[in-house]
Amino acid sequence: MNNEEKILSILEQVNDRLGNLEQGQAKLEQDLQSVKQSQTVIQEDISQIKAEMKYAWQDIGFVEKKIKKHEREFHAVG
Repeated sequence: MNNEEKILSILEQVNDRLGNLEQGQAKLEQDLQSVKQSQTVIQEDISQIKAEMKYAWQDIGFVEKKIKKHEREFHAVG
């Protein structure tokens, strides 16, 4: 095998490896996009949960006030 053939062989190997790297990079980019989409969904879910928790705490506060009112009325009667 002469030098030109050796160089050609090495270049073909490099080309194959670059092709594999490009395929791997494309797969990583797809996976990253999927992760970003999942992250967006999770952030939306968290925002919804926060809103629901806000209303739940408001309801708890309202119920606590009613309980305290009933306790005062109960003790006033007794």
